[in-house]
Amino acid sequence: MMARVFRAAIFVACLLSAGSAFAAGGSCGSIPVPSGVTSCFYISAAGADTNSGTSESSPWLHAPGMANCSNTCRSTTPAGGEGFIFRGGDTWHFGNNSASPYTGSTASCSANNGICNWVGSGSGSNGSPIYWGVDQTWDSSGSWTRPIINGDNPTSSSGVSSCAYDETKDTVMNFSSVSYNVIDNFEFTGLCWNGNEENANEFKCCTNLISYDASQGTASTHNTIENVYIHGWTHVNFSCSLSGGEPTGSCDGANMINGTSTSTAGAGDLISHVVIDGSDTDERSGSAMVYACYDVEYSVFRYETNIVCNNAHIWHDDLVEHVNQSGDGVSHGNGAEFNVEAPSNNAFYNLVFRHLWYTGANEVTWWETPNPGFTDYTFNFLIYDVCPASNTSGCGANGNFFDVTNGLGTSSAGTLNAFNMTWVPTFSNATGGPTSGTVNWINNLCIIPGGTSASSCYSGGAGTINYLTNKVQDTSAAAGQGYTSSEIYAYSPTAASNTTVGTGTNEEGLCSALLGSADPLLQAAGAACQSDTTYACNYSTSTHSVSCPARAAATRPASGDWDVGTYQLSGAPAQTGPQVQPPQAPTNLQATVH
Repeated sequence: MMARVFRAAIFVACLLSAGSAFAAGGSCGSIPVPSGVTSCFYISAAGADTNSGTSESSPWLHAPGMANCSNTCRSTTPAGGEGFIFRGGDTWHFGNNSASPYTGSTASCSANNGICNWVGSGSGSNGSPIYWGVDQTWDSSGSWTRPIINGDNPTSSSGVSSCAYDETKDTVMNFSSVSYNVIDNFEFTGLCWNGNEENANEFKCCTNLISYDASQGTASTHNTIENVYIHGWTHVNFSCSLSGGEPTGSCDGANMINGTSTSTAGAGDLISHVVIDGSDTDERSGSAMVYACYDVEYSVFRYETNIVCNNAHIWHDDLVEHVNQSGDGVSHGNGAEFNVEAPSNNAFYNLVFRHLWYTGANEVTWWETPNPGFTDYTFNFLIYDVCPASNTSGCGANGNFFDVTNGLGTSSAGTLNAFNMTWVPTFSNATGGPTSGTVNWINNLCIIPGGTSASSCYSGGAGTINYLTNKVQDTSAAAGQGYTSSEIYAYSPTAASNTTVGTGTNEEGLCSALLGSADPLLQAAGAACQSDTTYACNYSTSTHSVSCPARAAATRPASGDWDVGTYQLSGAPAQTGPQVQPPQAPTNLQATVH
């Protein structure tokens, strides 16, 4: 049965009552704004909304769309080709209304009587976006750091008795119903909530940091969130239970990024080089993303509880780690669950999932739903350290490791080509489904205690399974050949005599199918298909930025046998350098520009 997810999704469309006058922006100078942005406005904590806003020497105090924006700022309606540049190191507050600058808030700005702090009202166009970002040579202290959007609640490694500033129904940055907006290089922190999720009425709850959902307004497409760092959220102590199938009490209820709820709106949306890191929280609260998943790349999600997608098209070079069931004991957790995918062929590759489900029951690591009449291409995955021995009776009971099913609202599924992956489950029948459609398992390596046959790793369903040139290996036997988690690149082959080397089939035809697509995103997937894993991205826990790829990929043979699993031994790089630096306190935060 499809996993039930008690999602704290809020669907809002706050309307900005701005004047219709347009002011001419100033020069963008040498700022590396997106192509098509030709004039810029400037915002800083030392500014005034009566200024012209057209230079760094005459900045506004607020940005258009912030509730407290006034005077010249308020009379400016964002339009395509304009950039709004924030001074680095400054903080805009949405919790403490005595702090300056304070974003302000607009009550009853949505159908659920929620609160909006900052509302996007303008749309750009293809080749002429609206840019909300930074000039990395402009900073309040002289050493550039991201501008901060702060809810003003102190961080805590556990639940709190109450929020200093309760943001339970806030949508902090609401860019719903607008298109072609780019949100770049902000830090979000200090959010606190005390709310209840309602599975039956998701419009009534709860909190979003960034939202570009289009369910209550004009279709929202081609929006970008990039180089953003989200952390430091808190919640009132959980006291959550189920009543008639609904969670009641104080439950988990915050989404860091909330996107569209349909499979057609949100086309072209991009999340890139984003870090959502709850290591300075209780590590068991807050959904990283709900629905906002059309194109997710080069990003890191860690110490959070949930990713649920309804419009997935492309995922690549992402790291998902340290995910557990919410501390409320009720909300269901997911590494990534696709309830509905984009109505197209889709591709997911070069992903790393690890250190998952140390707590919780019946959690999902990866759940895929290829659409009828379309094909998913899923390859170069590495999934390990999932459901350790201490918790296999909980999260492993239903085999929620790699699941395939039909999407919500569809009676059948399409085709999944799942190839050249390495996964290391701790329980048998680690895959689920398919409930319909066809799954082709090709060139995959499964390392599992006692594993010797396909039945150890692959379970059936009402659909069709084609099991081709896969390897199943017992954990101790694999360790004897050098496949271990302690390698720099976990579970990679160490010698030509290893069981994966040269024992797969050449799947260049799958790469060619992707390369032959008219979709540039699928063409890029086709090029990646011709090599082994990039091992996602390196993540700096001191600067909270990512650098990609983490590993130089080795080219797979154009003809001749491929290796089984996510690695290709021939041409593989030396194993040097950690993927994640040791944890450090989040100070003097900085981004890496790509």
